[in-house]
Amino acid sequence: LQPTAGGANILGKDIVKDSVELKKSIGYLSGDIALYPKMSGKQFLEYMGELQPGSDKKYIAKLVKKFKFDQSKKLGELSRGNRQKVAIIQAFMHKPEVLILDEPTSGLDPLMQEAYFELIKEAKKCGSAVFVSSHIMSEVQKMCDRVGIIRDGKLVGEYSMQELAGEVAQTFDITFAGNVPSQAELENVPGLKVISRSGNSISIHMNDKLSPLFLLLSGYEVVKLDARNLDLEETFMHFYADTEEPA
Repeated sequence: LQPTAGGANILGKDIVKDSVELKKSIGYLSGDIALYPKMSGKQFLEYMGELQPGSDKKYIAKLVKKFKFDQSKKLGELSRGNRQKVAIIQAFMHKPEVLILDEPTSGLDPLMQEAYFELIKEAKKCGSAVFVSSHIMSEVQKMCDRVGIIRDGKLVGEYSMQELAGEVAQTFDITFAGNVPSQAELENVPGLKVISRSGNSISIHMNDKLSPLFLLLSGYEVVKLDARNLDLEETFMHFYADTEEPA
């Protein structure tokens, strides 16, 4: 497929002009796996090994053992999980410098997911750059150092894991004995966003220093304050809510 506009470089090489050369350095796992149904797993991996001259037969055998993959069966007879196993093996088998993986754990059972996460750690230790797309936030937290958020086909944010968590670092549920701070007072606190108000209680998100918040609260009688850190999924959903177009 040729780009209609723009361009991109990987490892300093043009993805169009240097396409064949670049493929030697890239491991790719598509979100919708297409395999040769009449080939056995062994035949397929041998075929892929010939296409990737850097493939190490001992390393391929190690991956096959790690994922408990039965090479004797024809690919067309495999379950979704076993097709995913062979797709992962072919992506990693030549120890590429760059890995591009789309929903890599789809169809894997929990044990095989852990085997995959170990493989990612090994690749990162060896200096490989790993690009992963995933809708499972717990996986992103396990695998990634940086996160890009895509909304409506556009990259709308890029953060380190620490920065992303800091976007909406904490939520506080606060209950007052009497008067509650006004909306104007709360809006004057840097990094504060009011989520809800109900009677003598408010819920807020904070992504800045807490001192100004506590200074404000010191002028009121607070009877209860619950704080919790947001996980990545909550942060992600909050990011989308912030960018939602008004109805």
